[in-house]
Amino acid sequence: MLATDGQEELSAVEKALLDKLICSAYAEALSVNMVPTMSDLVRLTRQAGDEAVDSALRNRLHDLAHSLSLFTKDGSFGYFLDGATNFDAEKQLLIFDTSKISEPRLQKIAIALLIDLIERKADEYRYRAIRFTAILDDACDAMRSHEGACRLEELSRQARSWGLMLVYVVRKLGNFSRHKDQACAIARLCDTKLIFPVESRECNLLNELFSLTIVESENVKRIMPSQKDKFGSDCLLVIGDKFETIRFLQTGNVLDN
Repeated sequence: MLATDGQEELSAVEKALLDKLICSAYAEALSVNMVPTMSDLVRLTRQAGDEAVDSALRNRLHDLAHSLSLFTKDGSFGYFLDGATNFDAEKQLLIFDTSKISEPRLQKIAIALLIDLIERKADEYRYRAIRFTAILDDACDAMRSHEGACRLEELSRQARSWGLMLVYVVRKLGNFSRHKDQACAIARLCDTKLIFPVESRECNLLNELFSLTIVESENVKRIMPSQKDKFGSDCLLVIGDKFETIRFLQTGNVLDN
């Protein structure tokens, strides 16, 4: 989002600079019992650029400030980012709806913020011995960019050490597998899988992503949808190297009929 010259992400040096500036923004705001905003970060970044002796560093900091200004109250996305947090992160149930975020750059930011929140909360709750579950209702959103796919893979790797119950919902296998290396790694890291009926054209992709055995693959084909079933749906439950076909019922429809 902030990278230049066609790069996918910031360099290690640029990330370190930005991290230091973010810490400075928080320290400054906390000293007056306030919460820092994106405008504060832009101001400190621009100020650091003005004070830099090295011309290359000065230019890069000014470029960063210019890129970040898009997300301040004067930029296109300021309404979303340039303000104090407006929710209580200690609530037992938090729901974030990102479905209406259509602008790609803003969507990247929203996904990055959500993954960062999950990571910080999981690490915090581990030490507080609090059980924590995170459900990504459509993991395909995070898989749209290579950076998001890498963040999701790393989250999957860390989940077990944190004691985090991490649930991914994938509606379109093709969208989920845009970055196939990361998608396959995430699938391998998921110990329990519920595989609902898929179209025949997605069977090969499903086998590739989840490394299904021949027997598992045959069971998936048996539950492929042949017609609409308003009462429920069969699915394949895979736990480790064990599998079984189970049936989900739509209770409301059964009661109505």
